[in-house]
Amino acid sequence: MAVAVNRPKRQRQGTQGSLFAQMQAVKLGKLFRGWMGYFLLIALCGLLYIANMHYADRSVRTLNRLRKEVAELRTEYTMLRAQFILGSKRSIIKTKVNQLGLTENEKPAYELAADK
Repeated sequence: MAVAVNRPKRQRQGTQGSLFAQMQAVKLGKLFRGWMGYFLLIALCGLLYIANMHYADRSVRTLNRLRKEVAELRTEYTMLRAQFILGSKRSIIKTKVNQLGLTENEKPAYELAADK
């Protein structure tokens, strides 16, 4: 019969530990290379999403500024049109012409007819 002797356990050599680490690194590298395309696609989609949001915000700001400008121009047009219509009334024109010393013709206008 053999007698069991308590011997201290041998520690692993550095080659086995580093081999295991190298195998893990290779597996992670393959995994990363396999999924790298998906990561890049998701990153690209994220960048496009951010750029599109900035573009949309800029467009909305421009649209609001133009709407405000159109409203101001519309009110200016309405005022000028009202002034023009008021100024082109016959009575208003008559008073302005009288101030210049001109008078309205009493006789109706007549037409010259050419002889045939």
